[in-house]
Amino acid sequence: MACDRGLLIGSMQPFKSSDIDIETYLECTEQWFEWNDIDDSKKVSVLLTLIGMDTYVTLKNSLAPELPSSKSYMDIVKVLKNHYAPKKSIIAERFRFNKCLQESGETVAQFIIRLKQLSKDCQYGTFLDDALSKNQERP
Repeated sequence: MACDRGLLIGSMQPFKSSDIDIETYLECTEQWFEWNDIDDSKKVSVLLTLIGMDTYVTLKNSLAPELPSSKSYMDIVKVLKNHYAPKKSIIAERFRFNKCLQESGETVAQFIIRLKQLSKDCQYGTFLDDALSKNQERP
């Protein structure tokens, strides 16, 4: 394991909800764990170290009176997701998606990326391609 040798590759910044969503942060963390051969038995302590003090305090308060270190990795991930990414209303998300217009100076590629980001919580499924093209056709 790379951790035992002290040769960790890459770095992870502390989680800041103003900079990145928790889902993306946890995906990157999983890749970092994999690349550095972090054993499942060490994931809790490593994650608690990586997330930063603000997120740790939020997690600790959410789990009180238990300590985060007493929980499984999956339990911690679930608590973080519930706090930082609560379930959104599909109707509200579809409304936001359908009201989205291309901004002045925004390229088509940038607009499509923004639409795909907005569609993330719409649960369009196989209808997504149709929804994207309809949104682009609007004046």
